[in-house]
Amino acid sequence: MHEDKIHSLLYKFRTFGIISHWMPNAIGLWPNEQECILWLSLNSDPKANWMEIGSFCGGSAVLLCLARRLVGDQPSVYSVDMDFEAYGMFDNNVYNKGGFADLSKKIECDSSDLSSYYSGDPLSFVFIDGFHSFKQVVKDFETVKPWLTKDAIVAFHDISPDLESRVETEYDYEELFQREDEDFMLDEAVAYILQNNDDFQLMDIPVKKQIRHFEETGRRSWVRGKTSPFNAVGAIRRIG
Repeated sequence: MHEDKIHSLLYKFRTFGIISHWMPNAIGLWPNEQECILWLSLNSDPKANWMEIGSFCGGSAVLLCLARRLVGDQPSVYSVDMDFEAYGMFDNNVYNKGGFADLSKKIECDSSDLSSYYSGDPLSFVFIDGFHSFKQVVKDFETVKPWLTKDAIVAFHDISPDLESRVETEYDYEELFQREDEDFMLDEAVAYILQNNDDFQLMDIPVKKQIRHFEETGRRSWVRGKTSPFNAVGAIRRIG
């Protein structure tokens, strides 16, 4: 589903000249991860807003705006970040190169305070890629949950390649909430979310491929807290 549309959008995306994974033109998503974000957004309700938490240089915002323009220019794509000037590239990539001033809306705040800044309009797709800790990912999900539509998709970045088996693992969540060193415990966060939200289930992403990126990362296996040589996008969907 949507494969031809995805390939067309990826071609347009790559003409913007922002596809390098590394700084200064980094967007933080491998090519197949870009494909996954497009597939997930195109399988979300186009009548509701889409949101990303964590914007980096604007690459994922451009992808979402391309998909949004394909399915209809309204509603909007919201990007949430503490400092859009941190890398000095978001506005250039999204507004100057992309031309998405009509679609892209910025919310500059700590995602923990998002409830004070967002209108509360329904969201059918959210990409959580902000502060990479167990507690913050859980917090980000809990923050957006009241706004999620009945079939909303929530995607996560920088999870492990074997997320499906890891979410079935029993974790000591009480200990995780008390730990100070819970950075990059993102599989555990997704497992906690699924365990405590019966109306969500892990998604199969048909376009996802476990392509290794040896040359770029120098790694042959997944290492927690390091740039993954694998596709690191996972998603859950509300099932009503």
